[in-house]
Amino acid sequence: MDDSLFLLGIVALTSVLAYFAARRFAGLQAAGLAAAAARLLECAGLALGFYLLDLAAGFAAVLVLRKLTGAFIGLYVNTDGTLPVLATLQAIVFQWWRAEGGRGGA
Repeated sequence: MDDSLFLLGIVALTSVLAYFAARRFAGLQAAGLAAAAARLLECAGLALGFYLLDLAAGFAAVLVLRKLTGAFIGLYVNTDGTLPVLATLQAIVFQWWRAEGGRGGA
């Protein structure tokens, strides 16, 4: 079995279990699921945008540092696996900030 299919199956199973648990124990309505899925797609788009922006800023920073210091700095530092995770966190914070209307709460 392909690893991707296995992982997709696990995610599908836990999603179905979470759906039924949310309906039964948390009293959530099925109608709200479409709005939640739309927000997920919005967050995914924001994450992609932040990721591309982070990559562009990283590549520019490497090129500037190469020029200023004369030292070799590899562009590959921008391909670290944590960058997509950090970009997703940026997107989540931005989305929540927008949902709050940019109001100061604390």
